Amino acid sequence: MIKIRTFAYYALPLFILGFFTYYLNSAHALKKPRNPSENVQLYIDRLGQDIHGGDWKEAAANYNRLKDAFEKVMPRIQVMVEVNDLTRFQETLARVNGVIKANDRASGMTQIESLRFYWRELGR
Repeated sequence: MIKIRTFAYYALPLFILGFFTYYLNSAHALKKPRNPSENVQLYIDRLGQDIHGGDWKEAAANYNRLKDAFEKVMPRIQVMVEVNDLTRFQETLARVNGVIKANDRASGMTQIESLRFYWRELGR
C-alpha cells in the first residue's frame, strides 16, 4: 500500500509535467492540415505562383482560401505559439491582400517569402 502511494506521489506529477511539455511543444505537428482546406503551406505556394504569373483573380481566390485555412488552424496552435508570431503572420497576410489589390508583383513576392518564413518558424 505504501509503495503504491509513493509511486503515485512521484509518478503523477511527472506524468502531468511530461504531458504538458509535450502539448506545449507540439505546435509544429498541429500546424499540419487535417483536411485539404486547412493546408496553409499549399495556399501560400499557390498564391506565390499566382502573383509571380500575374494572375490576380486567381491570386485573390487563393488569398481567401489561405485566410480561411489559417483561421481554421489558428485555434489549434494559438496556445503553443507566441502572440507576436501570430500577429506578424496576420499582418503579412493583410499586406498580401493589399499587394493583390494593387497588382504589385515585386512587393507580392517579397510578402509571400515573408509568409513562408513566418509559417515555417511558427511554433519552433
